Amino acid sequence: MDSKKTVIDLTSATKFNEAEWIGCGRVYDNKIPVTVEEAKDRAFAIPIPASQHVLPSPAMPITQFLDLQLPVLSSQFIMTKVHAWFSKPGALPWSKRTS
Repeated sequence: MDSKKTVIDLTSATKFNEAEWIGCGRVYDNKIPVTVEEAKDRAFAIPIPASQHVLPSPAMPITQFLDLQLPVLSSQFIMTKVHAWFSKPGALPWSKRTS
């Protein structure tokens, strides 16, 4: 077994490759690489047409914003096993890694 750590260059401006990061169990120290951070931001961004239908206008006066009706909160618990949220074995931080 090779005990050398793989060095990940956080300063290189390379294109994000999903196959190298998603579900691979890669670990990095300190700071997330820029390409991974940018890919995360793109993945979690709300598309503008969708946001216009679900978010209030940034130009809305605060008095109108305070009058907005919020959805009813539910006290129902939704119970799922943590493994249902991960698509690949080994993706959980506490599971055994094969590499």
